[in-house]
Amino acid sequence: MVGPKVKIFKKKKEAKLKGTPKKVISLSNFLRNIKISTRLMVSLLLLSLIPVTIIGLVAYNKSSDAVENKIETYSKQLMQEIGAVIDLTI
Repeated sequence: MVGPKVKIFKKKKEAKLKGTPKKVISLSNFLRNIKISTRLMVSLLLLSLIPVTIIGLVAYNKSSDAVENKIETYSKQLMQEIGAVIDLTI
């Protein structure tokens, strides 16, 4: 009598597991389901954005420094000219 009850219990447990399988979506499974051409395009796009971003940041920093230097030079020159005009009028 012990044998059949154990088999029935196992069958019920297996039926519960088979009825609604849970899908676990991991990153590796997600990437494997995407077509290779799509994966290549995305990876090449990301790889090309990295150097472009770095070059853009360096160029922005250098140009902002150049603009600040020009403004500083222009301000000094303007102050000297204003000082010269004041000296002439006095």
